[in-house]
Amino acid sequence: MRIYLLLIVVCFASDCNKSYAQATDTTKCYVLIFNDSKAINVYSTYRKGKVIHHLVDDTLNEDYFSIRIIESKNNLYRIMATSVRYPGIEGWIMLNNIGINTRNRNGQIALYDHPAYDSASILLNDDNDEMVRVIDVYKNWLKIRLKYNGSIYEKWLPYNYQCSNPYSTCN
Repeated sequence: MRIYLLLIVVCFASDCNKSYAQATDTTKCYVLIFNDSKAINVYSTYRKGKVIHHLVDDTLNEDYFSIRIIESKNNLYRIMATSVRYPGIEGWIMLNNIGINTRNRNGQIALYDHPAYDSASILLNDDNDEMVRVIDVYKNWLKIRLKYNGSIYEKWLPYNYQCSNPYSTCN
């Protein structure tokens, strides 16, 4: 009896350090390139296979990528990236240069401790929509890193506070 109980506790505890992206298979969100001057490698498989493409926004011709995250596996994300010149690039990427524009509601941005509306949250009074770094993904929630009034927040941004349109702030 004691052996079985110990195994259950060990198995449960081993899931505590997983990111939300590792815990789920599918996502439903769009993201953008965070830094226009850095290319994002697109791999053929989730095991970082062959580099099959590079995603770079073309600021001179105003051709920007919108990136749909389809699923995650081994901390890589299967995507479909689209721009005017390059519609339909499929492959796997890392989140090292991925961002999202915040979208304030009545001058506020809501951030949550977990990707659920019933988790603890804070409201930041911020009229400025800005590009923030994405550090994790769960369904249509994005965990972001946001600097605000001298503090750095790593919290979850719900879908209705995200703007994945590279040409506008969605307000």
